Amino acid sequence: MVTRWRTWHRRWAALAAILGFALVSIYVTVMVSEGNNGVAELAPWVLAMLVPAFLSLSAWSIDADRSARVLLLGAAIIFLAIGVLSIFSLGIGFLLAGFVALFAANELPRATR
Repeated sequence: MVTRWRTWHRRWAALAAILGFALVSIYVTVMVSEGNNGVAELAPWVLAMLVPAFLSLSAWSIDADRSARVLLLGAAIIFLAIGVLSIFSLGIGFLLAGFVALFAANELPRATR
C-alpha cells in the first residue's frame, strides 16, 4: 500500500515540476522575443519561477515522506503566489502547477504516532 502512495505522489510532483519548467521556458521565450528585455530584468523573475519547480523535482526524488510533503507545500505556496501575481499572462499555468503540487502533498501518507 505504501508503494502505491509513493508512486502517485511522485507522479504528481513530477507533473508539477514539468509544468513549472515549461512555464519558465515559455516566459523566457516570450520575453526575449519582445526584444526590449535584458537578462538583468528577467533573472529575478526566472529564478523565482524556478525555485518551486526545483522544490517539486526534489520532492519527486526524495524518499522521506515528511520532507517530500514540506517541499511540495513550499512549491505549492510559491507556485500559487506567482500564479496570482501573473494572473493575466501565465498565471493560470502557475495556479495549475500549484494545485498539482498541493494534490501531490495530499497524496503522501499521513504521519502516525
